[in-house]
Amino acid sequence: MDIVNTPVEEILKYLLQRQILFMINERVIKQGKLILFKQNNYCVDLHLHQHKKEGLLIYTIPIPFNIAKSSYSVLFDYRLAALVKNNDRLLQMVKNVAPARKTKFYDTLLTIRLEPV
Repeated sequence: MDIVNTPVEEILKYLLQRQILFMINERVIKQGKLILFKQNNYCVDLHLHQHKKEGLLIYTIPIPFNIAKSSYSVLFDYRLAALVKNNDRLLQMVKNVAPARKTKFYDTLLTIRLEPV
């Protein structure tokens, strides 16, 4: 899978050089200024410059199944229903498969919100 010329690349270009918050269930998990992004297999490495810490932080997120954009935020959809395109039979089959490892992105929404300047 390649993110070149996809909505993922378009959104990440839009977020470059902006202060952003990464939130899951209304809880901030990371924040900083997006300096650079690059694809790493099925993930995207985001290079963030943080206010309080020296240097760059590399935050890796999986490529989302679906994306939604509003004026001040972007939703990266990792829900299983988005993966199977709301096919109920297939959704039940996918839910019966145990995940290979525990991850905070499993069956959730990641909100990337622009920080007010």
